[in-house]
Amino acid sequence: DHPYTIMSADFDNDNEPDYSYILRFDGRTGTHPVRVDFLNIPGLGMAQKSTGGTGSYNFGIMQSKGWFETTNTSLFRVTQFEYDNSNRVAAPLILQGGVMEQWVSGQSGGRSNNTTYFHVGGNVWFKEFHRGTHQDQTYTSKHPPVSVTGGDFDKLYLTGMYRADVTSYEDNAECYINGGRFGVVAGAAMEGIGKDGGADDTGNITWQIQNADIKEFYGGGFNADRDHVVEGNITTTITGGKIDLFCGGPKFGDMNTGKTVSTTATGCEFGSFFGAGYGGNSYSRRAPANKNSVTNINWNDWVKTEYKLASATNFPGISTQFSYQFLPMSGNTNNVARLFVEHIQFSLATTHDVTSTLTDCIITGSFYGGGRLGKVNGPVTSTLTNCDVRGNVYGAGYSAALPTVEVDSIGFRVEPYYYEALGTYSTGVKGATTTYTWEHGDKIGIDKTKHILYTPADLTTLGLVTGNATLTINGTTTVAGSVYGGGEMSNVTGNTKVQLIGGTINNNVYGGGRGTLETDDEGNITREVDGSKPMVALTYDDGPSIYTDAILDVYEEYDQKCTFFIVGDRISWNEEQALREYELGMEQGNHTYSHNRLTSLDGEGQREVLDGTDEELIRVTGKPSTCLRPPEGRWDDTLKEVCGCPIILWSVDSRDWESRNADKIYNAIVGKVKDGDIVLMHDLYQATADATARIVPALVDAGFQCVTVEEMGILKQGGLEDGVVYYSIESI
Repeated sequence: DHPYTIMSADFDNDNEPDYSYILRFDGRTGTHPVRVDFLNIPGLGMAQKSTGGTGSYNFGIMQSKGWFETTNTSLFRVTQFEYDNSNRVAAPLILQGGVMEQWVSGQSGGRSNNTTYFHVGGNVWFKEFHRGTHQDQTYTSKHPPVSVTGGDFDKLYLTGMYRADVTSYEDNAECYINGGRFGVVAGAAMEGIGKDGGADDTGNITWQIQNADIKEFYGGGFNADRDHVVEGNITTTITGGKIDLFCGGPKFGDMNTGKTVSTTATGCEFGSFFGAGYGGNSYSRRAPANKNSVTNINWNDWVKTEYKLASATNFPGISTQFSYQFLPMSGNTNNVARLFVEHIQFSLATTHDVTSTLTDCIITGSFYGGGRLGKVNGPVTSTLTNCDVRGNVYGAGYSAALPTVEVDSIGFRVEPYYYEALGTYSTGVKGATTTYTWEHGDKIGIDKTKHILYTPADLTTLGLVTGNATLTINGTTTVAGSVYGGGEMSNVTGNTKVQLIGGTINNNVYGGGRGTLETDDEGNITREVDGSKPMVALTYDDGPSIYTDAILDVYEEYDQKCTFFIVGDRISWNEEQALREYELGMEQGNHTYSHNRLTSLDGEGQREVLDGTDEELIRVTGKPSTCLRPPEGRWDDTLKEVCGCPIILWSVDSRDWESRNADKIYNAIVGKVKDGDIVLMHDLYQATADATARIVPALVDAGFQCVTVEEMGILKQGGLEDGVVYYSIESI
């Protein structure tokens, strides 16, 4: 019961311990309070197997009974450390040196929840830092404060990572990090934290981080199998350091209504920043009972029994992957075989009230106030002051293509094996995987023939923000790309607002989002285009062509926008121009595949020539057209039924096709147009390009804003309706 320090000496003055302390014991051994300083304690995994021996030598399992400390001048290797067994008195764990491969709160020795705090760092290396039960038990584990001062961590989680079916301890988690190198950092792993619904102000996660090097950071948890893996609020304050991927909310799993995500960052370098949740493929681990005290087993028979590409009791997801462990038993005389089955489900990682405040930060990618696929059921507020953003800035979220799922075949191609004579293990090799895709369904399911996984999650709400998205740019902030009040290919159903109080935006500022008509923001939009000032939609038919670049140069120079109505079979001749239109934020409408007269076709024929253009646009830009202009302005009721988008005609005709004269084209437009007009031109003629170089600055000088048809429709009418013919767009 008396604490002591064990250490070496340095009689030869080489700043290294003169002696090593070699421990050898089988099974679980209790350790009284101890401090290890200036000493090597090597594990016996390096020892040679004795002739005739039946086991593989392995450093024994230690159970700390009180204060346990290793300093940064010690080397201490642990294959399993049971830090909170039932015999432990209240005391901290201080680990500043050593190699920690696996540790758990307790196993067969029970657990006491008597650890008062964790202090880890220095020269320590953790494969997996977490606070939770051994996979063979269901202990509820407490979450005392964690202080990290340096060290190397492949994974750092504030709750347990081995079991998803453990009752959550009703407390809060705090983690203070100063320095260190990390692979993945997350607020919660498989085990949850807090009382149901965050009652009694529990389930809160608080991060204070300085000068850390982190590959992936998730403020919340990553288990969607639990109702709410983190029951309370998530608060992150981070200063200095480098974080490649930052998500202020959970990676997977929803948060409770009324709970908040708040991030304050100063002087950091981020790769990509997401204020809310990540979302996507969430795995929950099921661990069938171990095969204990074995030499070898028939692994494939076991896998076929437990892994069936189906759901299981208490695991609603579909089993799509498996993994294993094959290692010595604690007594070091035979082996234990463990099988893990990973059940997948699709998670929207829903948060509810998200605030991100960044000052003096660098973002080498893009900034998103919302989530990456993750949904925000509430408002998003983001402020960037004196920041350097090398990509784009979005006030809301991101909705990429749905992730695919690599599904393991059932069984090993080469089974794991233990060689008794050598005391060594050969690694198992799994078979080939099959790629599955997600589709919406009434319930979780799988189609093994079509390779489809079904989820009841609403896949149309990826990256959605249902509340208001408010984005403020302050100070000397510079943005190399564009600023969008909404999201990237994701919706905002509330209002979006961009406040430019300071800073430099190298490209454009949009009050709405970036994406197709179906995924653009809906609601009242405030942006650099002022809806109270006159605007005009200049449009160009029949391209792209060799003259398109000259026209684009003008719009890029004056930071204005227009709409191109594209003929599909001309894209292959002018792919660079079509792509540049898209990249500069111009609207791309449909003008049929080969300038077809649509009134001469039936509904099926009309759909075919429209689809042809969209297929070419998707091939080059990844996006279809947003609206339609029928050649010669000819339309009928059938077209209104089948087109599936607004039909755009014109109120001002430049007749450039007739005059081929820049002066006449200019005079037909400047001084003639009024607010809400749609102007017809063609990007087929040098004269039109020459006229555009004079028309755009003249309109800007006259107080007009040159906008796309879609922008004008949103700003004046809240959006245009499919199948409706528009000659001009007047405010409602």
